[in-house]
Amino acid sequence: MGEIKTRVQSIYVSLSRIKADRNAPTAFTDVESCVLQIRFICELVALGALLAHEGLGLNKRLRKDWNAEAIFDALSKVNPHCFPHPVKAERDATGRLNIGSPPGLFLNRQGLQKIYSECGRLLHRGSLKQAPIGFAKNYDVDEINVWLNELKKLLSDHVVLILPEGQILLVHMFGGPTGEVVVYRAILPEWPLQE
Repeated sequence: MGEIKTRVQSIYVSLSRIKADRNAPTAFTDVESCVLQIRFICELVALGALLAHEGLGLNKRLRKDWNAEAIFDALSKVNPHCFPHPVKAERDATGRLNIGSPPGLFLNRQGLQKIYSECGRLLHRGSLKQAPIGFAKNYDVDEINVWLNELKKLLSDHVVLILPEGQILLVHMFGGPTGEVVVYRAILPEWPLQE
């Protein structure tokens, strides 16, 4: 999560340069940097989910994978709840942590896979037939902003349900006193529940 925060900051720096001069000769490299950082963020979400599930005896192939789409496809067979779920976490006057569902729609696994795939498409130059010399790609900076906001909404406060182990991880991207990442782990008593 700390690396994701650093990559988000890098995107903001690039976006501010683009905003200052969209017609700068190097503006396209700033856009490509944003796309690359978003793709890395998607991979880090997948790798973080893998790390959270390490106690489930992941197979050797899955432990070596780096592709976010492939990781979540395989991991969802191990745990259908492997994808982060956004939450609203607040402390009450007594210091007790209350967790609820935030309003609105959030990025799901298929949405993250779509962003990841689209970033891959945008980062590759293409074949000679598709990308002749002098051909400039059209990038949608507004779409990059949408992706960034969706990722931040998903990850700011989220849980990962590792129900096969009777665990819940609660992750606050900015939860510490100085804005650092904080992770809580809850062990569910008497899990699995007996009927």
